[in-house]
Amino acid sequence: MSSKIVKIVCISDTHGRTDDKEFPEIPDGDILLHAGDISKEGNRDHVSQFNDWLGTLPHQYKIVIAGNHDKMLDPDLDENAREMKRILTNCIYLEESAVYIKGIKFYGCPFSKKRVESTNYAFQMSTEELKSKWEKIPFDTDILLTHMPPYGINDLGNYSPDPQGCKNLLYEVTERVKPKLHLYGHIHNGYGSQKIGETMFVNAAIYDSAYHQPIVIDYQL
Repeated sequence: MSSKIVKIVCISDTHGRTDDKEFPEIPDGDILLHAGDISKEGNRDHVSQFNDWLGTLPHQYKIVIAGNHDKMLDPDLDENAREMKRILTNCIYLEESAVYIKGIKFYGCPFSKKRVESTNYAFQMSTEELKSKWEKIPFDTDILLTHMPPYGINDLGNYSPDPQGCKNLLYEVTERVKPKLHLYGHIHNGYGSQKIGETMFVNAAIYDSAYHQPIVIDYQL
């Protein structure tokens, strides 16, 4: 493989199931990306289990964000969230933050839309609050990790015929940021990838009624 190609392995929504016998094998690559929902319902033991599992994988770099099920990582829901994040020693954890690897700028953002006011899930906000978060995504981001999908792109779920993604996120990604890769999960049934304009959109949710396979992208430097 050319030295100008970086092999990126994309996964999301593993939900504490990495030790299942049916869990898919993770392909080798240069960089592993995980777009949130490490746990099932904010299970603290899933953090160390997930970190140990990451330590068994051969990828030189592993980048992880949280999702709406990861209540143990949300300081508004768990007073020990800071300590929980420190357990993630086998990856780079991003939360409204960026990292440069091999000259590529990665930015991670864990937020998603609050569906019901009483729903006690992590990193969830109103549409207006989310808009302000998406506006903070750096314009020079090469690879964007969000937990929530953009509206209308691999975001059709099992419970509604309507797209489940965010229109404001779609606008920021397609009109302003235009990353080369946008990785997300959250809507498990929306698994898949497609290229629109300058951006490859990837919903890499692993867990569903049957496990999905990781999605591998050959990223051209």
